[in-house]
Amino acid sequence: MGNQAHRPALILVRHAAPAQDPNVPPPQWSLSEAGRDAARALAGKLTHLRPAAVVSSPEIKALETVAILTEGLGLEVETDPCFAELHRPKWPFSDTATFEARVAQVLSTPHESIEGAEPAGEAAARFTQGLLRHAARPLMVGSHGTILAAYLALESGRWDADLWKSLRLPEALVLDAENRLIARIGV
Repeated sequence: MGNQAHRPALILVRHAAPAQDPNVPPPQWSLSEAGRDAARALAGKLTHLRPAAVVSSPEIKALETVAILTEGLGLEVETDPCFAELHRPKWPFSDTATFEARVAQVLSTPHESIEGAEPAGEAAARFTQGLLRHAARPLMVGSHGTILAAYLALESGRWDADLWKSLRLPEALVLDAENRLIARIGV
């Protein structure tokens, strides 16, 4: 049967670029036109992975991304709130530097709430629970940068913002059955 360890088990997808609107909460943002184009470009690079099932954060930008990625595959996209972004309802819309500093602090102090945000360790545990509920493999999960970085930090024990800072919009992180990162696929 070959080595199962290096075959894709999880395809973790960070959503494509949203159309940001400071008057609308980020969970309600849809994809920008550039984001849709990037998702279509990424779709062509993922067809060989052949997911058995697809689940997404209920946030519009994640749902739209995985819908584009799975067009023509005959798979129904389920939603699961376990894959929603790390909850940060009290964070105001801010400049990029302020936002990045907040995320870096959240990821480097995984057991603390930063300005009312869900602790990164709790978000990562929530993500793990979602994975346990969806047993099909390879499983494609449409999600968000901070919670993906938190989940991978929990798996690796390395709590910092380096991975988060390097994630592209969109990008697929492919993990094997032992949760080792075997590929990063972006556009």
